[in-house]
Amino acid sequence: MPYLALLVLAALSTGYEVTTPEARLVMPYAVTQTSEMKTRTPWGRAHASDYSTSDANGGLFYSFTVFRVPGNKKLEATLLAKTPEYFLANKKCVANIVDQKPLADTGGTLWPQISFKGHCAASSSDYRVLVLIAGSSVYQFHVGYLPRQNNSPEVRDGSLEEALINMIGRFSCCD
Repeated sequence: MPYLALLVLAALSTGYEVTTPEARLVMPYAVTQTSEMKTRTPWGRAHASDYSTSDANGGLFYSFTVFRVPGNKKLEATLLAKTPEYFLANKKCVANIVDQKPLADTGGTLWPQISFKGHCAASSSDYRVLVLIAGSSVYQFHVGYLPRQNNSPEVRDGSLEEALINMIGRFSCCD
């Protein structure tokens, strides 16, 4: 069975859990969309698997992406600084680095990471992203407002930061 099929089957059969050979993330809601793609990263070409869900009542969406760079290439932490540039490729968004205390996974491990936030004009929505290196992969955690939900009464200040912190708190890697 192909790698993606195993990942999707694992994610859907356990409800909200997404598992890869090295990592596990419990999504806040059932995964509603998955995709596979080849993409550019600061570490070179990579295979990306993305898992997404949303909370229509709260106006938030969640995306978890695993980037696997072929070979035994060392994933240099210094290249994390370039991830906003790659995230913004082909998007009409702006990004600003967030100076925050590193977030720990479920086991309390602090992986090399970078966080940034911004606004996308096309969807008129704000977002927060955290990218970290754990084991032999790069993981991207992305939370944002559903289009045109920025001014929704259900959405309050700090929602994106809280959602991102909660998402990282449900991630474990490299046991």
